[in-house]
Formats: sequence, C-alpha cells, structure tokens
Amino acid sequence: MKGNGNGNTTVLIADDEPLSLRALGLILGLERYELRLAGTARDAIATLAESPPDLIVVDRGMAGADGTALPVLLRRMAARVPMVIVSELPGRMSPPVAESVEVRRPVDAQRLREAVARQLRAPSSRNGGSDRQYAA
Repeated sequence: MKGNGNGNTTVLIADDEPLSLRALGLILGLERYELRLAGTARDAIATLAESPPDLIVVDRGMAGADGTALPVLLRRMAARVPMVIVSELPGRMSPPVAESVEVRRPVDAQRLREAVARQLRAPSSRNGGSDRQYAA
C-alpha cells in the first residue's frame, strides 16, 4: 500500500456536509494525497466502484440508499481498503467496521493526519490485520 503522501496515494473522502468535506480535503490535500471527494453516498459508492482508493475517510453519519451506514456499505465493497471514520458520536459502529479507526469531531488536523498515516502503514486484512480503533 502506498502511504508516502507524494500524490500517488489516493484517498476517498465522503462527507455530506459541504464545509466538513472541504475542510477534510484541505487537511489531507496539504499532505499531497490524490483526493477524491464525494458529497453524497451515491457519489462515494460510484467513486469506489470505479477505482478503489488506498484509503477511505468517511462520515459515520452518512447512510446509503437502503439506510445502511455508509461506512458499512463501503467496507462490503472494499474489504481490504483501510478506513478512517469521522464521527461526532463516541464508540464503535454497529455492526463494527473492520480495518477502521475513528476520529471524533471536531476534527483535529494533526490527529486526522496521524490516523491516515497510521492506517496507510498498518497491515491490511489481506495481511492478517485486525480491527483497530483510534479515538481522537
């Protein structure tokens, strides 16, 4: 997995709040990741289906068309792509999302960058990795 932040590492950011989506993009854009922004669940699903990224950053509160939490849907589609879940709520999602960490709002830029870097360096599920959680 590419994780050097040199523009070759792709990150899908999905958040239905335009200001939050922009802020997350600005924070991670400074790290020189290649960003794909999705403001709706439909856009996130289409972007993921088109070309899986190296990492997903997703708003915990977003839901897919069937009402299932978007992080759960994205995990089903991309079982081995590491994920950072941005949340206003403490605790794990139900059902839990494997290979994910959680960063709480308000998002601290440094903690988000650290969580992303850690996820990109961590062994993925294809290498025997386990569920991880990081509450920032």
